[in-house]
Amino acid sequence: MSMERRNRETRSWYAQGLEPLEMFIGVATLFYGLWMWLPLDTFDQSISYSLMAAMAPEWLWGATITTVGGCQVLATACHHRLPFSRLLCLWLLVMLWSFLALLFGVATGGHSGGVPLFSCFALAASWCYWRLAEWHLPALQIARRLGLTPSWLQWKKHPLFSLR
Repeated sequence: MSMERRNRETRSWYAQGLEPLEMFIGVATLFYGLWMWLPLDTFDQSISYSLMAAMAPEWLWGATITTVGGCQVLATACHHRLPFSRLLCLWLLVMLWSFLALLFGVATGGHSGGVPLFSCFALAASWCYWRLAEWHLPALQIARRLGLTPSWLQWKKHPLFSLR
C-alpha cells in the first residue's frame, strides 16, 4: 500500500464519526441556550445558577450559549467550505462547557447534576477538537511530512525509537 493511500485512509478514518458527535453537542448547546432565553426565570429556581446570575442576566447567557451552539451546527454542516471554523467552534464549546461545569461546581459544592453533564460535554468537545486539530492544522501536517512528529499510533516504528 502506498504511503499516500495509507495517509488518505487514515485521514478519512479520523474524519469518520466526528460529525454526528459534533452536531449533537452543537444542537444540545443550541437548545440549552434557547431554554435559557425563555422567560422562565431559571436563575431564581436553583442555587446552581447563583454565580451565573451574579455575572450576567439570563438573556445574555442564553444569547451567548445559543450563538456558540448555532455556530457549531453551521460549522459542522458546512465543514467542507469552512475547515477551520470547526476547530474554532469546538474550542469555544470546550471553554463554554468547562466554564459552566466550574460555575455549577463552585455554586453547589459539586452536588449539582450539571457538573458531570457539562464536564461530559466539555470532554466530548475536547476529544473532537484534538482529533480534528491533529489533521487540520498546517503546522502539524508539515511537521508530520518532514518526519518531525510521528503519529502517536506509530511511535515505536519511528527510527528515533527503534532499538536497531
